[in-house]
Amino acid sequence: MINFKYYLLDNGAGEPYELYRRPVSAHPILYSKDIERAKLIGGWSAVDEDVFLVIDLWLKGEFDFESAEISEERALTYLDEWRASGWWPGRE
Repeated sequence: MINFKYYLLDNGAGEPYELYRRPVSAHPILYSKDIERAKLIGGWSAVDEDVFLVIDLWLKGEFDFESAEISEERALTYLDEWRASGWWPGRE
């Protein structure tokens, strides 16, 4: 079983926007293949168009993985709430 760290990206105004995850065992240097974005339809995606936003922000110094980390429980709560409400805050 793979253990993950979860990260919340906000919309710039402090509102939750997208959820990402990386394996705990991932290399300390960020590689795009190591990060996945939560999808509305369920599951996680690591394709470039799904993860480019957070990687671009990280490269610009506008996103910090350490300060954006949230617990798995909180990440799953966000996903459950978003899917149950029919409102998805970020890109579907």
